[in-house]
Amino acid sequence: MKIIYIILLVCTIMTSCTKDKETLKSPSAISDVRTEARVGGILLKWKRPADSNFLYVEVRYQKKDQVVKTLVSKHTDSLLVSGLLNKLEYTFELQVFNRDGKGIKAGEIISTNKVKPIRRIVSVVYLSDQLSQVTGITADMLETFTQQDDEGPKEDLIDGNINTYWHSAWAGDVRPLPHWVRINFPKETTIGSFKYFVRQSSHVTARPNQFAIETSADGNTWKREWTSKPNLPVDPMTTEKQQSFDKNLTSKFFRLMILANQGKLNYTHLAELRLFKMAEQETDLEKLAEDNY
Repeated sequence: MKIIYIILLVCTIMTSCTKDKETLKSPSAISDVRTEARVGGILLKWKRPADSNFLYVEVRYQKKDQVVKTLVSKHTDSLLVSGLLNKLEYTFELQVFNRDGKGIKAGEIISTNKVKPIRRIVSVVYLSDQLSQVTGITADMLETFTQQDDEGPKEDLIDGNINTYWHSAWAGDVRPLPHWVRINFPKETTIGSFKYFVRQSSHVTARPNQFAIETSADGNTWKREWTSKPNLPVDPMTTEKQQSFDKNLTSKFFRLMILANQGKLNYTHLAELRLFKMAEQETDLEKLAEDNY
């Protein structure tokens, strides 16, 4: 009886071992592996097998003197590898695996062609507190949308005297806002900020409280480049106010748009206008990545 029991026990163990071995199958292969260059990285894509008979994909590549390995779930069909350099070429190896507590099975190794990531940009920060004034602006370079004939000539915008002022038409050729002051430079000029004084009078309602900047290559077709926040402060009138754009703009023709004023009137005025270029602080992000690679 004992002999029969031992034989049955051995058969059971052998059958169990055979089943354990049979449960770990060779992994199914992925296919259609391809690469796409990204800024500072490479996007790997592949097609998963229909049966998903694998546990994970191992992606390998060389970085300096080390092999970098990343394990990707069988439910995923792509991987973005970041932190790479544009000056280097990379080859990636992809290999599928099955694994359980008793063993591991590897599939075939698929290698990509050499590929380079896209170079990182040179980042520019514009410093609105470090300004260079644009000089040489004359009255002949200025145009206005409307102009009051007997008051506030355009040249008063640039005469350096805050007690004089420019005034758009309030009688006769009156038109609704927006109004504009156009500056026609003889050659391409860069500006990124402007400073202004409002008219030095108690007439608060016509003071501008929202601006925009437009540029043109030919003086006919205009592009809106920047718009200020609405409801800008109009007091105190003795304080010079400043507005800075998102970046420096280079053009031959500019229009300072007055979109709104305090009293929602069909005319407006300004005492002084000065234009500036912002200082630029550049950072080569690719060079920075190389230094930290």
